[in-house]
Amino acid sequence: MHKVVLVSIAGAFLAYGCSSGGGGSADPVDWSTLKVFGDGAGVARLVDSENGSQALLIGPNITSIVEAANDDEVDDSIATYSDFAKVNTLQYSTVREGTVTVDGTTANVTFYEDNSGVSGIALFELPGLARLGLVTGTRMTGSPTGTFDYVGTHGARNRRTDAIEIGTFDMTIDFDSGTFVYDGDTASSTLDGTGSVDVENARFASSNLSFTANGYSQTASMRGLLHGEDAEGVSAIFHTNESTPLFDGAAAGSKK
Repeated sequence: MHKVVLVSIAGAFLAYGCSSGGGGSADPVDWSTLKVFGDGAGVARLVDSENGSQALLIGPNITSIVEAANDDEVDDSIATYSDFAKVNTLQYSTVREGTVTVDGTTANVTFYEDNSGVSGIALFELPGLARLGLVTGTRMTGSPTGTFDYVGTHGARNRRTDAIEIGTFDMTIDFDSGTFVYDGDTASSTLDGTGSVDVENARFASSNLSFTANGYSQTASMRGLLHGEDAEGVSAIFHTNESTPLFDGAAAGSKK
């Protein structure tokens, strides 16, 4: 899980014109582009072929990031959440902050580590350039059945102003029917609706959630991952459904 986070930020640096510091080393993480927005930003999936962990990245210039990563033009630096200072404790997560430097370019990093320890959100800020959001967690094991409730940290970002709000979510997954219900809230926004669950691939998704914020209303798409033993944890990214989304966000949590 932690290596995927660092590979992501290295790929992001590369896409913004930084050299890879030699690069070219074999890396087990396979990247694929899931969505390209009208402004060139988008969504990518990362799968570690060695340990089976997955991550989802939402950020700018997404095709360049994916291409650079799959060409092994990335820095293989490794760090873990515990390398960063604890700065706050929220209802469902521990907040840590620090920086990551690749070839002389430094990004500010904020981690929201779920209380379960199996999922989390990483927010990267390249000052003056861009923000990237990544959700990840441990590989799902087992074959979950039945219905479970999840709670966790939910964040929404206004892509026009770059303002971010952090709130919480409640989610119910019915593994037998392969469906979920999601309800996330921040101080001025809501995201709710239903979607489908792909247990075999430890994923879930919806293209018709309802997002509202201060009088604005739009449908939204979500892509998510299942983590830990018998899907103990979840993580997800979402965005509104304009060709160039006005809002996006991320979530990470675990069973009640």
